[in-house]
Parts: sequence; structure tokens; C-alpha cells
Amino acid sequence: MFRLKKRLKNIIENKPGDMTLYDAIPGKRYRILRVEGGCRLNSRLCSMGLMPGELFTVYAYSRGGPVCISVKGSRFAVGRGMMGRVIIREA
Repeated sequence: MFRLKKRLKNIIENKPGDMTLYDAIPGKRYRILRVEGGCRLNSRLCSMGLMPGELFTVYAYSRGGPVCISVKGSRFAVGRGMMGRVIIREA
């Protein structure tokens, strides 16, 4: 129940134009605003170069699987569990 309340609070706090990685469209550039996750998720994404303020491009995305992105010339696949916790805005 606590997780649901926290998730609803985060949805309400989002500004117009903010979205999760779920809503990304292939071929567009985005900027990471924040990561709504714990220490492990933040350290994993930082090791891939996905930090707040960083620009990235979405290359491939299917609703049932991971999203392929490019950060600083390197390509990564980000799974569905992580996608919902990364808040982005179109650059």
C-alpha cells in the first residue's frame, strides 16, 4: 500500500511535459530529469551513464520488452522495471 501511495504522489508531482521512459518515442532525444528508485537502481543507471541532466536517444522500443537507448555513443538496453522509474522530458 505504501508503494502505491508513493507512486501516486510522484505522478501528481510531475509537471506538464514530464513522462517516463515508457512514453518515449524511437528516434527522439530526451533529457533525464530524475530517477524514482532506490540506491541500487541509481547506482546501476549511473554506471551506464544515465544520470539526471544527461541527454540520450531512443533507438528501439517494443511495448513488451526493453528499450534500446544511446548515451554518449554507447548503446544500452533498459528493462521494463527500470523504465517506469526514469522521469524524462523531450530535449
